[in-house]
Amino acid sequence: MKRLAGLSLVGLTWLAYWPVWQAGYVWNDADYVTRPPLRSLAGLWRIWSQPGATEQYYPLLHSAFWLEHRLWHGAPLGYHLVNVALHSLSALLFWLVLSRVFARVDGAGKAPPAAGTWQSAAPWLAAALFAVHPVMVESVAWISEQKNTLSLVFYLLAARAYLQFAWEGRRRGYGIGLAWFVCALLSKTVTATLPAALLVLLWWTREPLAPAPKGGSGFNHWLRLGPWLVLGAAAGLFSGWVERTYVGASGSGFSLSFLQRALLAARIPWFYLGKLLWPAHLVFIYPHWEVRPAAAEWWLYLAMTLGVSAGGVVLAVRRGWLGPLATWLLFVGGLFPTLGFFNVYAFIYSYVADHWNYVSALPVFAAAAWLLVRAFRALPAAAGGAAAVGLLAALGVRAAEECRTYRDVDVFYRTIIARNPGAWMAENNLATLLVDAHRFAEAVPYLDASLRAWPNAPVTLLNRGVALHGLGRLQPAMDDLTRALQLEPDFPLARRELAETENDAGAAAINAGDTRSAGRLLNAAIHTDPKLAIAWANYGRVLIAVRNLDAARRALEEAIRLQPDFPEAENDLGAVLARQGRPQDAIPHYEAALRLRPDYPDARRNLELARRAAGEN
Repeated sequence: MKRLAGLSLVGLTWLAYWPVWQAGYVWNDADYVTRPPLRSLAGLWRIWSQPGATEQYYPLLHSAFWLEHRLWHGAPLGYHLVNVALHSLSALLFWLVLSRVFARVDGAGKAPPAAGTWQSAAPWLAAALFAVHPVMVESVAWISEQKNTLSLVFYLLAARAYLQFAWEGRRRGYGIGLAWFVCALLSKTVTATLPAALLVLLWWTREPLAPAPKGGSGFNHWLRLGPWLVLGAAAGLFSGWVERTYVGASGSGFSLSFLQRALLAARIPWFYLGKLLWPAHLVFIYPHWEVRPAAAEWWLYLAMTLGVSAGGVVLAVRRGWLGPLATWLLFVGGLFPTLGFFNVYAFIYSYVADHWNYVSALPVFAAAAWLLVRAFRALPAAAGGAAAVGLLAALGVRAAEECRTYRDVDVFYRTIIARNPGAWMAENNLATLLVDAHRFAEAVPYLDASLRAWPNAPVTLLNRGVALHGLGRLQPAMDDLTRALQLEPDFPLARRELAETENDAGAAAINAGDTRSAGRLLNAAIHTDPKLAIAWANYGRVLIAVRNLDAARRALEEAIRLQPDFPEAENDLGAVLARQGRPQDAIPHYEAALRLRPDYPDARRNLELARRAAGEN
């Protein structure tokens, strides 16, 4: 019976997630699926030894990606199947752990729950809710979030091992649990909340956390979990440093006061709880809140948070009902790393995301299953079973619908924009895809919308500058690119693109016969990017037009030095030397131009003239 229940749990998971078999890469998957410099054995060493070599310092996760790349060479299907497999394994582990917890809570002690009792039905239902709930889709269908699916497996293995140590006296369980916990931290440091969660579980099951002062017996769980707490805190602090130093979670976009952070922390749990209880209007990027202490709604969330916390304490102290407070503490504690007290890079576009609810959702599913089983038991057996099946089916269908939004990057970004028109990051990223495909006219409206939401985004200004350049609107393009460099002076892509745009504007001025404007624009291009060979060559053309031949020769020589395979510059340099009465010196440059471009009629004609002139002399 137990084996059948486990198989049905796995089957439900794979059934809900079957659309990811056709899913591709989205968002920042390319930063996680092992980049070429890290695919060797030396790259594997860098993953472990060099913070900053990967998007975040999660070396066990990136080692898994490293191995997976060797197995299927970057094909997205393999990564998606691994994510679903890990998610189904977590569902199984959650079921096993919760079965023990519910048995202890109900006073059943060490005995496993009997089949057909609520202690056996509720844990399975909780695991099934976790397996098929639409909010979990972001963690499973997004390849990058293998850090969630992998770390949760280790998290639950560690929890199971420690509880076996605490409740069944398995001495090896402590060391095994600690090893699994370290693996979890090396996969994603949000799992640092585990030791605190274990203390809450032990308290909920009325396990003494420390021996009585006068010779009591039992484990001192505070002392035994002390190393876990220290490891978790150290890993969390290090991860925060990496987030600030290498990911970019610092600066004006993260300048919240302590009061703002406290109000944010009070609101975030209610948002996530609402999505778990009613999973409608799910969005990969939710609207970015403006944390305004003057607004009453923020204080209402704070009052609700304090009220529920106080109510849980009262129920625990006066009535002995530990469950409500334990559930609340586990839920909020699981969210703690993303409540706003620490900077997370994603805060620049949203303070909430479904994948941050992956671990914290477990106690909510446990409580929901506990209540639902009691509600279903009040119904006739057939009706209760049908209600449970209907609930899981509805959630599974919604999960499958969400999986389809990960089919490819175009569908992915368009879905985000349709559900949250203010998602400037998605608008910019979709526009980037369109710009890369040279679909400039389609890209510009998305970039305009993105800049209305965040006018000072250097990357978006760069992208709009590229799009406008592609459309031939050179002056507006230069305005955007200049602004991008003002906001971020160390921005090589913007610098290069500005120089190329200035060069093209200068070339257009040459063709229009406006040598003064051409000289100004090309001089600006050279100043913006002194390594842009085409700008030096075009500047040489302007200097030839104004008969400054010595300066033209130097400009063309610099163009050839920067780009040795430049037939047009070779031909123009030959022309300068010929005008200076040096046809013999011009000949090698014409010959070089023809070697690089055999079908170059101007160079061939100039070569013949130079040879005649050299022969006459």
